[in-house]
Order: sequence, then structure tokens, then C-alpha cells
Amino acid sequence: MANKSKVIDHLERLNRKERSILLSYVLGRRTEGVFRLDPYFAGILANELDLEIPNDAFVAMDYHLDWIQMALCLANFKWQRGKVIPNPEIESGGRLLFQANQEDIDLLVAFEDRNRRTHLVLIEAKGVTSWDNTQLESKADRLRLIFGEAKLIGDIHPVVPHFILMSPNESANIRTEGWPEWMKAEKDRGYTWLRIPIRHDLIKVTRTDCDGHVDEDGDYVIVR
Repeated sequence: MANKSKVIDHLERLNRKERSILLSYVLGRRTEGVFRLDPYFAGILANELDLEIPNDAFVAMDYHLDWIQMALCLANFKWQRGKVIPNPEIESGGRLLFQANQEDIDLLVAFEDRNRRTHLVLIEAKGVTSWDNTQLESKADRLRLIFGEAKLIGDIHPVVPHFILMSPNESANIRTEGWPEWMKAEKDRGYTWLRIPIRHDLIKVTRTDCDGHVDEDGDYVIVR
């Protein structure tokens, strides 16, 4: 990635996921990164965001929100590696900036546009389960702490965040009232949603009792 932005450079260096390290090795991509967007999906995403997405956009799965927060900090402040510093407090409620938990985003796509702005596309996906408003509200609260309300943050290294939901079928019960403004979309549904294809003959195994009723301690199983 030529002239890589500092934010993306730090995002790559913070990506310590075992699956990324493993896939980089077994797929023979030890230097160029693990994932690359499929051209077809990149076209769909570019059309939805009205942006040009480069072929070498950074892509990561299950990316920790703390890492995104730290990448932004590292790009805008002089942090010395190995030096212990206080965990900054967020102004509202005395909450610490870095949560040190496993909260993540399902898929992160990062790239720089021609105006040297770094776009961070955060994608939450569902396959066979439904959306949970409590979970989405918690994610929105955490993302607000990272990006605030504005659609553009930072002066030295400007960052534009985007939020997208993906699932096989569109949901009708998602509430966006408590989301930051940048997470919303100027559309009827109030958020950006893309369909994710899924095969219709998937099956699952469930533990049951002898009559086929769901039972976590049951001695029987059923495949549906």
C-alpha cells in the first residue's frame, strides 16, 4: 500500500489475532496481509459508500475496538513504545479510554482516499441469528467514545468512520435513536444494510431430551 496512512500502519501492527497470523502463513501471504476484498464485493461496498476502494485496502476480522482506539491515538500523539503511561480518562463519567476487553467489530476495512483521508468501514454481520438491539446499543456507545458524533475526526490525520450491517435478510426492529450520527444513514431504514448471501440448506445439531425438546443436559441430539 503506497503512502500508507499512519492510522492504517498502526492498525496493521496492532492486528495480533491468531487467525490472522495463521492464515498469513498457510496462505503464503506473509508480507502482503491476509485478506483482500473480492472485486465484486468491493464494487458493492464502493457503490454503497460512493467511494473508490483500492485493491490493497486493509481488511481484518474480529478486530478489537481497543486496537482501533489505540491506532488513532498512535497516529495523532507521540507515544513511546515500552513506556508506561496512565490510561486516559474519558471526560464523561470517568470511564477509561482503553477498556482491555474483547469487544470487537466483525470486519474492518481501512483505506485512504485521494484527499488523504483514512476511511474506516466497520461491518457487523449476522448469519443465522437475529440482531439484538441491546448488543447494538452497547457497540454504539463504545464507538461513540472512539469517534464521537462527527462524520470526520482529526486534523493531522483525518479519519472518516462508516458503519454497515450485513445479514441474509433485512431486519425491521433495529433502533438507531441512541447511535452516533455517523453510524446512521440518510435512508428510510436509518442505517446502512447490505445483504450477505447464505446457503439455504444449512443444518444445526441441538442437544435434546428423548422427546426432541431442547435440553442443554439432554442425552439425545437432533439435526434440523
